Amino acid sequence: MKYDSVPDSVTKSRLIKVDGRYRGHESFRWMLDFHRNRLGYLKVREWCWETWGASEELELWEHTYYIPETRELANPNWSWLYDANPVTLKIYLRDDAELAWYKLRWR
Repeated sequence: MKYDSVPDSVTKSRLIKVDGRYRGHESFRWMLDFHRNRLGYLKVREWCWETWGASEELELWEHTYYIPETRELANPNWSWLYDANPVTLKIYLRDDAELAWYKLRWR
C-alpha cells in the first residue's frame, strides 16, 4: 500500500451515524469524518479500496447508483466525499458489516 509507512495513529476520525441531515443517508448508515486529517483520510480510503474494491466520489456514486442502467456499477459498500473549500474529508460505509471491518482494522 502506498501509505504503509504512515502510522495508524494518524487515521483518527469521528464516527457519525448518517441520518437525513447528511448526503448519502438513503444508501449509507455510517460516515467517517476526518475533518482536516488528509493523511488519515487517504490511508483509510486506500484500505477501503483494497478491502471492498473501487468506488467513486459520493456525487458520482449517487449518479451511477440512481440510474437503473448503471446501478450495478456502483460499489454498494462504500464511497467518499472530498471538498477543498471548506476542507471536507468523509468516507461513507454501507452498514454495520462494513463498520465492523473498519473497527477491526482501525480501532
